Amino acid sequence: MDSELTPQNEHFLRQVLSDGVFADRSEMLNAAVELLRQHEALKEDLRTGADQVARGECGPLDFEALKARVRERVTQAQDIS
Repeated sequence: MDSELTPQNEHFLRQVLSDGVFADRSEMLNAAVELLRQHEALKEDLRTGADQVARGECGPLDFEALKARVRERVTQAQDIS
């Protein structure tokens, strides 16, 4: 699949490659696609949550539990990278 990028995006990709962040263009594009997948999944989760709130399917917010979940996800993300 071929794709055309804006000159600004092409410049950015070349800079990232020259900085050695990724081994090659393919690795960089695969990482970008994975981030897009995560972004789309997050949007779906937000839609689901908003629908649940609209239907009254939610309880009080437990900030301590929320912070613990966020910390767990951050730790998992750091372990992956």
